[in-house]
Amino acid sequence: MSDPRPIIDVISSHPWVGRARHTGDEVVVRPHADAVAVRPVLGDLVREHLEHWSEVYEWIYLTSDGQPPEADLSGWRASDTGEPLPREHMLEWIDRTVELVREGNPRCVLELGCGTGLLLRRLCTDVEHYVGTDVSEAAVERLTAAGLPGVSVVLAAAHESGSSQVVTALAGRRPDCVLINSVTQCFPGRDYLDAVVSDALAVVADGGRVIIGDFRHAGLAGRYYRWLSSDDQDAARRAAADEEFVFDPKLLAEIATRCERPVTMSVRAKTMTADTELTRYRCDVVLHVAPPAVPAGGGETPLPNALLCDDPGGVAPHVLRERIAGTGAIVGLDLDDPTRLRVCAPSGDPVDLIPPAGPAPADPIVRFVAGRLAEAVRDHLARVRPGEPQPAVRVEWDGTR
Repeated sequence: MSDPRPIIDVISSHPWVGRARHTGDEVVVRPHADAVAVRPVLGDLVREHLEHWSEVYEWIYLTSDGQPPEADLSGWRASDTGEPLPREHMLEWIDRTVELVREGNPRCVLELGCGTGLLLRRLCTDVEHYVGTDVSEAAVERLTAAGLPGVSVVLAAAHESGSSQVVTALAGRRPDCVLINSVTQCFPGRDYLDAVVSDALAVVADGGRVIIGDFRHAGLAGRYYRWLSSDDQDAARRAAADEEFVFDPKLLAEIATRCERPVTMSVRAKTMTADTELTRYRCDVVLHVAPPAVPAGGGETPLPNALLCDDPGGVAPHVLRERIAGTGAIVGLDLDDPTRLRVCAPSGDPVDLIPPAGPAPADPIVRFVAGRLAEAVRDHLARVRPGEPQPAVRVEWDGTR
């Protein structure tokens, strides 16, 4: 029997719908706040977004048989060509990331999103205890089967660092490094990033570090799309279709200001020698929690990044890294202009002195909800009012709750 209520009431009865209204010949809906929530409970639409990425990586890892376990580079492809990134470049990428983690001499590491163990396998011999988490059952099973000493691997998402499984694996320890490397591109958006980083800051020991690594800088997004295509329309199409989460590092400083302990932040340039998407448009951020001392900010005058600027005074990040080797300084990115490099102290700047982040591309969850919620509404109408004509359904939501 068909539901006799007005169609707006029928649509509004779906648990994912917060509000519905007629606009001309279509029905405009807005998601229910609970369906797009990250805290206190993960909403259904956010969960589905995360499950999509979980399925992608599960397939990648299940089909990666034959790759050497210590260098399983499954899924690493160039954005411009779709071809696998050069193996030598990826091995250098691993080396630079391992060096970054080792800077802090950690004894206990919690890695959220350890994948096939590219970093875990190299770092676990340096520390007393290493806990890795991942959403792929295949990855967790392989790393567990490897029987690496001092290593525990848990099936858990990035927002579950406080789960009982992770707490049990840590065995009463507080990590002095929480590593979140090359996974934020799969995050639904800013609310999820906030939850993950806030939890990481809460769990890390005094004097420890939270590393958010290998993410695309929102301040370079326009350059990235034009690098993929010189045609303006095609570049705009690629931007609109992009499913990855990109953000300004300043957003991490905003999150860290709510930490109850002092935090400083440094933004690191990628310093591999090859000129690829990874070197041009990605960066690493290190959040230092309750550091023993906070040096004054400053440093040398920012230099144009030769990979991004046609400037006679420009220098490539790997060249600058070689110039300052042995000085204790690092190659950073200028907070206001990510096309410029800074030579600065590793400890960075107090987060409460860093200005707010600027505008950024829409969170991926916005586009996902636009499609998935409209589909759910149509399915709901077909079920409760079978055989009846359906109105056009449009989702109107900008990512705010």
